[in-house]
Amino acid sequence: MSKAARESLNLQVALNSVVRAQALEQQPSSLISQEYANVLWLHNERKLAVQFLKDLVVSKPKEIQKLSVESKLKNAVLLARLVISSFTQAAAVLTY
Repeated sequence: MSKAARESLNLQVALNSVVRAQALEQQPSSLISQEYANVLWLHNERKLAVQFLKDLVVSKPKEIQKLSVESKLKNAVLLARLVISSFTQAAAVLTY
């Protein structure tokens, strides 16, 4: 529901949906955490969104070795999003 609301730029509904989804989880999932970061980004809370994504990324080599292939791929996607976010923020600063 959050994704659909976000895509239609109904940001308050998106935020409410993702917060409710987080409340239903026993343990935070990567999927809902990423959606929360997406909503934060659209709310112009870019610094908080990037920090939230950084907290999801596994960065210690020994921990990465323990991950399944699927988890390694998800981790790589998160890292790519962080890099893109960093470039986007840098470009925004340069254009002001």
